[in-house]
Amino acid sequence: MPVVSIIMPVYNAERTVCRMIDSIIAQTYPDWELIAVNDGSADSSGIILDLYANKEPRIKVIHKRNGGVAAARQDGIDMATGTYTIHADSDDWIEPGMIKDMLEVAKNENSDVVISDFYTDCIGESVNKCVQAPLSLDAKDVLYGMYYHGLFGGLWHKMIKKVTYDKAFAEFYPGINFCEDLLLLTRVLFRTNPQIAYLNNAYYHYVVNSDSLTQCVSQQGFASIKYFHKVALDMLSQNEGFATLSDKFIIDEFVVYFMNYLYHDTNELRARYLKIKPLLIKKCGLRWKIGCFCIEIGAIVLAHKLIRF
Repeated sequence: MPVVSIIMPVYNAERTVCRMIDSIIAQTYPDWELIAVNDGSADSSGIILDLYANKEPRIKVIHKRNGGVAAARQDGIDMATGTYTIHADSDDWIEPGMIKDMLEVAKNENSDVVISDFYTDCIGESVNKCVQAPLSLDAKDVLYGMYYHGLFGGLWHKMIKKVTYDKAFAEFYPGINFCEDLLLLTRVLFRTNPQIAYLNNAYYHYVVNSDSLTQCVSQQGFASIKYFHKVALDMLSQNEGFATLSDKFIIDEFVVYFMNYLYHDTNELRARYLKIKPLLIKKCGLRWKIGCFCIEIGAIVLAHKLIRF
């Protein structure tokens, strides 16, 4: 059995998936398996995956009907045979020493979870290092940092022991394709209190392109966000330190609803705003308060310039 299982959901990624697979093959540590889950792609992604698998025995391919990224990740975890797991997305890429260095830390520090830094690659602009150093390595402190202090809740810069998933009975929630990885981490960190290590180096390149920058949240996506919030609150709201999470989610939902023009008219927007006005005024800074006032008086264009995440 391989030491590390790399799980990669793939959906209509014919333009980028070769770059990711080539960067995995180029890893300096050889004892890995790649489980590529073709999630009902309508382009040539499935053909590309099969071509790689025919040449490289460490690559395994699952072909399935489209069910969303959460279900695809779950299929990959269910098939994984490695002692450790890490996820990858088909439009990104990783540097050659990632698996070797993260595995070395996991073994030397007897860690269940290893967190590393990562890069954001803005096409045509710059590469930025995102430092992920938690305030402490206590599991609940790390999780608190993900919900409140900007630590990223993704899985592709975290190496996790497969047995840790099993101990937590952790599975992705079907239908939640927004922050599905953070939700899984919530279950893992709270249920198992794992030993966590931090590696102060970046390997994973998260590629931000023009399509992802301009992508809007649909009504279906908004429903997924609300479902994520509900499940997360069910797990966290009674735990010390997360008492204000409900207020945070209410504000987040309103901003997504507003920024993505999910309202039918100004009256509907104003009515929704007035329901949470006291909370917004209490929690928000001056820029947002001015934006909220613009909603009240109907200056919606100006409000959109002021209210941002």
